[in-house]
Amino acid sequence: MKIVDAVTVALIHDGALLMTHRQPEMAAFGGYFAFPGGKVDAEDEQTPPAALERRMPEVAPRLLRALARECDEELGIHLDALADSGEILELLDLGTALTPPIAERRFNTHFFKLVLRSRPTLTVDVREASDAFWTPPTELVRRYEQGRLLVGAASTVGDAWPLLAPFIGALGAFVAGSNTVSNIMFSQFQFSTGVAIGAASPETVVAAQAVGG
Repeated sequence: MKIVDAVTVALIHDGALLMTHRQPEMAAFGGYFAFPGGKVDAEDEQTPPAALERRMPEVAPRLLRALARECDEELGIHLDALADSGEILELLDLGTALTPPIAERRFNTHFFKLVLRSRPTLTVDVREASDAFWTPPTELVRRYEQGRLLVGAASTVGDAWPLLAPFIGALGAFVAGSNTVSNIMFSQFQFSTGVAIGAASPETVVAAQAVGG
């Protein structure tokens, strides 16, 4: 089975995350809430170098070009222009997450964290998303627990979720700047996911969250 490279970014301003609500008719994760991002295309190998790559010379250029292209296409956010103007306060490579073999479609997703000085004007591509909004991470967890937020967790990876739980802990620590805050934000989410997948011990999933953070 072919594994497709993809990129996604946690855009952060003043403690809030930028999320998109994918159109329900989309083949991949239709109706889900997600970070901006998408597949790495062949054209990303050919695009000339730009400001984003100068910020992260250690990262494969095609990944940063894909990230800039996806943010531009989905939201009208021009990352290279923001980098040139000093609007990007922090840009980090958080690592990768590979979809488990049990999934029909597998993605090797590269996660990035990008902190902005101010919130850019959004122009949402309605072919891909119905909405985009800034929200505190704690609000996302609350809405998920109330069944009002469809995200790719138990419904996507099923029994393999405990393998990804540490990554969520690490992502939370990077976003919040604190392992303690990450555990406060996501422990209930991890426990709920453990229950949803029928884990023998949902507490183990929570423990994996803490290890990752």
